[in-house]
Amino acid sequence: MVLTLILALSYIFYTDLWCGFASLCILPLTVLLNMLFGKRITAASENQAQARDRYFSSLDEQLRSLASIRRGVLFDILGKRFAKSEQEFENASVRTEKVNFPYSMINENLDALVKVFLMAYSGHAILQGAMTIGQFTILNSYVAIVSGCFSYFLEQNQQAQQYLAYYQRLKELTDIPEEGNGRELPTPLENITAE
Repeated sequence: MVLTLILALSYIFYTDLWCGFASLCILPLTVLLNMLFGKRITAASENQAQARDRYFSSLDEQLRSLASIRRGVLFDILGKRFAKSEQEFENASVRTEKVNFPYSMINENLDALVKVFLMAYSGHAILQGAMTIGQFTILNSYVAIVSGCFSYFLEQNQQAQQYLAYYQRLKELTDIPEEGNGRELPTPLENITAE
């Protein structure tokens, strides 16, 4: 993908210097976007992963205690616990989407901004006779490739932030010290009485 980006940018700069600079200006915007949203995406994804774990744990608890729930013994306790974990998971998912949505929208709109500039600049250049329609078509294709490469890198960064949150969660779980067996043996039980 990096080689594709370099080759496409080289051709754009070779064809038209201003279109090359316009295509290249996406790079600092991409870096700025990563700086603004990277940690927030990681934190939101980690929070969502923890809430999801609690939700599925509560769901598993419900399924394992089905007989007790049917008898009404644990219905209120487990039902409230499940409802709470479900609400936490839903809230965490909404928070994650609220963080991911602006990141995704800016990513998609970067492509649109470059295309608007390209259309305006190329239209002016064609009217002035400095560019042919064929050159514009080729240039438009290469700008789309550059924009696609930057979008790819932004998406990969977003996924990397989410995977970093999952890694931190797994590391947190694996770093829990293992409990060893006790050294004292219980006294043997000899009699049981019921009154």
